[in-house]
Amino acid sequence: MSKQPAITTYEAESDVVRVKLTRQIDIENVDAYIDALNKALGKSKRKYQLIDASSLRHLVLDKETRRVLRDNEAGIKTNKIAYVGLSPVSRMMFRALHAVNQNEGPEYGFFYTEQEALAWLRKNIPIQSELLKGMIDASCKVNDET
Repeated sequence: MSKQPAITTYEAESDVVRVKLTRQIDIENVDAYIDALNKALGKSKRKYQLIDASSLRHLVLDKETRRVLRDNEAGIKTNKIAYVGLSPVSRMMFRALHAVNQNEGPEYGFFYTEQEALAWLRKNIPIQSELLKGMIDASCKVNDET
């Protein structure tokens, strides 16, 4: 049995499930990750998640792990997911992962800070604005490097 890849906690005050990724999620620990997540989400009324990957340089999921997460997405009862600290490559991977179940899956967004993520979870901010902001920021960074 592989070590749990995240510290998963439920905060009753904010009704948010916090997931602090401490290592890569792989095929050996993905089931433990899903079980811990579902247990915490069972306590939540709104089913909101804040996933913090800022301690990892890049979050990379191999093909088999992506398949398990994708196949289990419908079983993970969540309404909104705020991702913090993902690299641009990791953001692309998660967009693709969510795109498969886009009509049935949760609303999600990518944020640079925990404060932005929590504000979005608390309000009903249209996700398109955050995605566009992220794409514009990424575009500017690419243009600045050339």
